[in-house]
Amino acid sequence: MPDRQASIALIRHHDEPEQHWLAFWNDAKSYFSFITAERLESESWRECLDRELAWQLDLRRGKDYLISSMARLHFEESEVDFNSNDESKLEIEFYVVDPYGRKGREVFAALPNSQWLSNKELMAGRCDDDRPIDPWLVQLLQKADLLPKG
Repeated sequence: MPDRQASIALIRHHDEPEQHWLAFWNDAKSYFSFITAERLESESWRECLDRELAWQLDLRRGKDYLISSMARLHFEESEVDFNSNDESKLEIEFYVVDPYGRKGREVFAALPNSQWLSNKELMAGRCDDDRPIDPWLVQLLQKADLLPKG
């Protein structure tokens, strides 16, 4: 198993009384997930996420959204493949992404195949309408103890 370094976008909804996070439906895998960017050699954790938001969602930093200057959490884990006995390392950084102003909120509201998810839905692994959330993301959020349980 190769090592993996990635950044994950925690796109925050400011107009809700409780925290809600924007997830996107993956038709090929039939679940919701967050924007995740694999880090390239020459990129910072933040730069790779900026690249992926621009590419996947056709957004512009500073005009449609802002990325926090520091990661909300850095998570590391080592895994051993019991078949090959090879060890791999997983490193993930989570960044908060905020829609920028009224126009940014309108842009995010118009994104196709997206849904705002509550912490409760994310921790349960299912939306209120019973559609699934990426099991890897759910497991990662639980291991990282990133979201409140309520």
